[in-house]
Formats: sequence, structure tokens, C-alpha cells
Amino acid sequence: PQLIDTIMKTFPAPLQPNGGSLNTQDRSGQYFTVRYDDTNNGINDATNKVWDSQADIIYSGAVTPLNPHGWVAITPDGKYLVTAAGQFSKAPNIEHYSYEIDHVHHTILPTPTQFWGLCGDHGALISASDGHNYFITHNCLNDANTYRVDITLNQAGKTEAQQIAANQVLLQGVFGKTGDGHLSAVSKGPNQDWAFADIETFSDDPFNGTPSSWAPYEQEIVAMNVVTLEVRRYAHHRSRGLASSYYAQPRISCSWDGSVVLWTSNFNIGAPVGYSDLYAMPFR
Repeated sequence: PQLIDTIMKTFPAPLQPNGGSLNTQDRSGQYFTVRYDDTNNGINDATNKVWDSQADIIYSGAVTPLNPHGWVAITPDGKYLVTAAGQFSKAPNIEHYSYEIDHVHHTILPTPTQFWGLCGDHGALISASDGHNYFITHNCLNDANTYRVDITLNQAGKTEAQQIAANQVLLQGVFGKTGDGHLSAVSKGPNQDWAFADIETFSDDPFNGTPSSWAPYEQEIVAMNVVTLEVRRYAHHRSRGLASSYYAQPRISCSWDGSVVLWTSNFNIGAPVGYSDLYAMPFR
């Protein structure tokens, strides 16, 4: 059959890229965050708004991305907008902001909560069954752990030790050694408490390398329950020579209901540069 485009909404200005890494739609499909510049001052002052797609209402208020090329995301439950990794701040006060959304008065509250001051923007948002919204991320400064960070706790001016104490370790002893990793989290359904990580090793696993010096979880696909704290080890992604190309990195992603987990891997194939295949595994 012939595909026909249908216009859902014409916004006051052209929509702009939104960082491309976290969700811009809540799990109900009703609320979106969109980025555009409606100032008409000749300067790109694009900000993120909230659009109720069912009532066709653009909320008052806006969120300025902390990084103009970075992401602004909406939590799965539609209660917060989040932006991360301020360009000009340093640990332990790297900006990670959450803004509460008032759906009764159709507005974004103007005062953000500075909920994390460590590491950068790699992470995933999850609205858990315990009623909390968390940012799943890693410190990557002075320890090797993955954290469940509560986006409603104000950590402005807090030390690294204070921020760590206020939040929960999900996975110990991997990222500081391996250097990097990507994360994804389930948005809805019975798996809504699960997040996934791909552990990425740059120095210990070059092309044609051996696993003789590997640590636990190295080069693995790992599932973490943010409420029960259960950890499941699912697969070796076997991506090697990760420093050769961004596209050699696994860049894990899960379906909205968490029934499928996907990642890319070169499986030790170094040519052409950036070669990878896409792998999928059911999550049970």
C-alpha cells in the first residue's frame, strides 16, 4: 500500500535536533519534548518545550539545554524534563538538571534540581515501580561503579563522597577499569525496573587480543534491577578495538517494554574501520 504522510502538529518554529540519545516521548505517548527557537532575534536560542499531543497544548516554560548539542529528555512517567553535562562546569558540580512538569497548569516549573555533579552525559532515565525517577549512570572519575541517581535530590554544592552516599551503587568495579560504556532502560510494562549496560574495554581488548587479564563483567551485556538491585550477566558482546571507531562500540539499546536488548559488535573484525553487526537477545 502507498504510504501517506500525516502532519500531527505545526510548531511555531522548525524543530531542531535533540541530542539523539534519550527519549523525547513519555511511555503513554501523550507527552513530548520538542526543541525549537521561537525568539525571532536572529540568534539560535533553541529551548525544549513540552507538548501534550492529545490536548494539543504547548506548555509554558522552557528548558535550555546545558549543552547546545546535547540531549533534553522526558522521564517515562512524563513528570520531569532532564538535561545533563554542563559544558563549563567541573566535578563535583557538573550540571545535571531535572525540571518538574506541572500537567495541571500546563507549565514547566522554572527552578531546576541539580541532582548529580559527577561524570558526563552517558546514562538512561527510568521511572521505577517504587515511584522514583532515576538517572542510571557511572561516576568515571574516581571509582568504577554504576549508580542509580535520584533526579529529585538536590546535590548542588555537595562533595563527591556526599553524592555517592545519597545514591545507590548498582554495579561495582567495572567502568573505572574499562573506561566507558553505554546504558539503556525500560520505559514501561512489567520490566520497568530494569536497566542495561554494555561494559566497554579499550585498553585490555585490542583486535586479536586475549582475555587473559580480564576483570569480572568485562566486555559483557549486563542487566540491573534498580529496585531489587539484582544483576544478571547476559552475554559477551565481543567488540574489540573499541578505540578504532565510535561505531565499534556496542551502544546498547532496549525496546520500550524491555523484551528485547540490542547492541552492535565487530566481533574482532577490524576492516573496514567501524564495521559492526547488530545483535538482539530476548530479555526474560
